[in-house]
Amino acid sequence: SLHRELLPVLASLPTPKTLHSATSGDILKFLVWKDKAGKTKVHQTQCPRGSRDKTPSCSCPKRLAAGTVDSMIGKLRAIFTDAGLGGEWDDRLGIGNPVSHPSIKQYLESVKEEQAKARSRPKKAIPIFLDKLEKIAAYIFAQLSNPRVLPINLYTFSRDLCFFILDFFSGDRSADLGRVMVKEALFFPDKSGILFRQSFGKTLRGDGENVFAVRRCENNILCPVKNFVRYLSLCRLLGLDLRSGFLFRTTCGNSVTEQPFVGSAVCNRLKLSLQKINADEGKTPHSSRAGCSITLALLGVRNEDISRHVGWANTRMVDFYNDLRETLKPSSPAAILASCVSNELAGKVQTNYKAHLDISAFKPVVP
Repeated sequence: SLHRELLPVLASLPTPKTLHSATSGDILKFLVWKDKAGKTKVHQTQCPRGSRDKTPSCSCPKRLAAGTVDSMIGKLRAIFTDAGLGGEWDDRLGIGNPVSHPSIKQYLESVKEEQAKARSRPKKAIPIFLDKLEKIAAYIFAQLSNPRVLPINLYTFSRDLCFFILDFFSGDRSADLGRVMVKEALFFPDKSGILFRQSFGKTLRGDGENVFAVRRCENNILCPVKNFVRYLSLCRLLGLDLRSGFLFRTTCGNSVTEQPFVGSAVCNRLKLSLQKINADEGKTPHSSRAGCSITLALLGVRNEDISRHVGWANTRMVDFYNDLRETLKPSSPAAILASCVSNELAGKVQTNYKAHLDISAFKPVVP
């Protein structure tokens, strides 16, 4: 999609360009053009609204987030490399990859500096935890028990229940989970769990796979396996063929389509459920991923195991979501320093420090 946007912008320049004739200056013009669609409010120092205001009505500019610009530059570099324009840009000959020019890096640094001065930080998804998930499940169960519920609503409620619970227990991206094919889900031999082997997703393009599993639990409402089996049984009763294609599908009118359950469809259904239980606080489908990561961390699971379960390439994202937990735990440096003030430990620290400063107690290496 970025490639399709870039070509007409290059062609509309005063001197029309193509990929093979574009320069670093043309790339900067494209980045500035893309910046107009940014949604990150960059508050000025004198702005009274502040960087944490959720609904600012000030005249401060909106920018693309620094992380988005960084990612876009990487994609642009790949676009030119795929077109046979690899290597560093040479100003004298005008050849190479224009995205590798130092001016592009300077542009990214200026974006980061501007947003750092405005105290703009990446926003974290508001996590959904098990208590909120149980309320959503209870609401959907009540709808499924309604004797007047329509067949199409039976499908949507059953799908939502299975999907939301599976999304939390797997920690998977909702867009990736919505694209899971039927053949990518396998029952354990004893039906005690479900194994998923994803080969396509946001970071998967056929050159790897994301393998994760969910297991049965005693809670009948929140058990991901029981709700999965319930969903399959209801699909059979409704005459839906789930022997191939996508496991979770969208609806159109009174029929179930062949399209995957992703994007705005997932977000709208989650928002509707949260509104029904009076718990709509700006949560998104990514909230389940955040809630799963934080819950596992609080239960003592290692960061490496968390990142492997939810499909992160490293533990950086685990630290991103759990940094507050580390700051607030009883054994944190802040808590230890606070306890030091209220007991005799402070005096002992000072005494030990003075003892270590007594140089006379030390002996020379060479007499």
